[in-house]
Amino acid sequence: MITWLDQKYDFSSYDQWSVSRPYNVHPGPDEKIDLMLVFFRYCQEPWFLPYSGVSDLGFTGYVFVDNFERFFYGGDGYAQDSGASGVTVTKRSGWFEITDYDWAFSIAAHEIMHKLYGDSHLTRLFGKLGLIGSSGSGRGMMSFEKACLGWMTYDVLDMTRDTILTLTDYMTTDRALLMPIPGARYYYYAVEWRAKIDEYDDAPVPGLYIYRIFNPPVNRQKRLTVESADGRWDWTLNENNRPVKLRPNPLGGRSKLEVIKINDKEYFADGNWGDEQDAFTLKRPLWSFYGNPTPDFIFDGDTIHTQFNLQIISVTDSTATIKTFHGAPAVLSVPDNAAAGFSVGTAYPNPASSEQQPVTLPIHVAEPGVLVFRVFDTRGKLIKQKSAPYYSAGEYNIHWTPHGVPAGLYFFVATFGAEHRTGKILYLPTSGSLLNN
Repeated sequence: MITWLDQKYDFSSYDQWSVSRPYNVHPGPDEKIDLMLVFFRYCQEPWFLPYSGVSDLGFTGYVFVDNFERFFYGGDGYAQDSGASGVTVTKRSGWFEITDYDWAFSIAAHEIMHKLYGDSHLTRLFGKLGLIGSSGSGRGMMSFEKACLGWMTYDVLDMTRDTILTLTDYMTTDRALLMPIPGARYYYYAVEWRAKIDEYDDAPVPGLYIYRIFNPPVNRQKRLTVESADGRWDWTLNENNRPVKLRPNPLGGRSKLEVIKINDKEYFADGNWGDEQDAFTLKRPLWSFYGNPTPDFIFDGDTIHTQFNLQIISVTDSTATIKTFHGAPAVLSVPDNAAAGFSVGTAYPNPASSEQQPVTLPIHVAEPGVLVFRVFDTRGKLIKQKSAPYYSAGEYNIHWTPHGVPAGLYFFVATFGAEHRTGKILYLPTSGSLLNN
């Protein structure tokens, strides 16, 4: 079949599926082979479980096309990606496991997605039918895959304005945000609110999932990473492309560093291991970056500095209300003595400028207990009191929204067992709200 196609069609487009070469998908026929799928049924061992679903093309080695300028590789006959003894549709190459229709469909969808992404595999991403490169990483088709297929349209956020908006559950409404990076054409962040109300949503926890999309559309090998809530907050690269600590993690915890290879070169990237720490939640509400390191993922000094921040204000069973605002880089750091029994970090934002934006204080507790949080005005009048039970030691956040109170200085007292911590919060509302619905 491949030999027959070689007599009629040009396979040169395969040469363009590279991170360093442009490749565009043009509508309509162009007499070039972009992608080839072969569906077949052949029982390798017909005497044993002939209806097991294991199929094997029975081909290894190379098939040359275009007068020996290009070739297809059928595998080495054992454990290459192409399969156990050639191009197969088995559940795991080289294992001869029983497959099923769902798995066969996923493999077909995976190969079709190469039409959109090129020859790379997007490892550790949350795409059920996409180019998942590690087992168990499917969490329902993510928004970028759907948008590429034309199955949904992003809501594009105006990155120049401060705003408050409510996000609906992505899996059930197909609504997600696309945030262009100011000054970097073709580079974006995508934001999905996953409420886990859809039976096919395999996200580990409800929360805000943020993806970084880079490489311009002229290059079909699109790449994505996940902006983990516990990753890449406190480091940058020096002139030798080595990570250098800059500042504390805004939400406590530790930052992830991962080394990946692109075209035989090593680069540092934030880790996205597909765990419950990836999601931004009320406990990890702030996504704040003061620079967008290297939109093209090559560390050549093209960092674009920005003061954009995104913060979760409130959530319901199916929605999340978020605030986007511009300001100095946010630093919510637990003090160095966090190993003590109880500590409170620096309030942010402070001064507060909006009655709708909560002030956040990082809390560290070394044992389970109940935190009592009180806010007073300068006359000693109690303005707010709340209790927060913590069932395990760790880092948490507590919030106070200065809604309905006059501008001025306020004091807080945080009590945990017999220990007390105090601090100041300055509320200076701006003249004329910067919030836009």
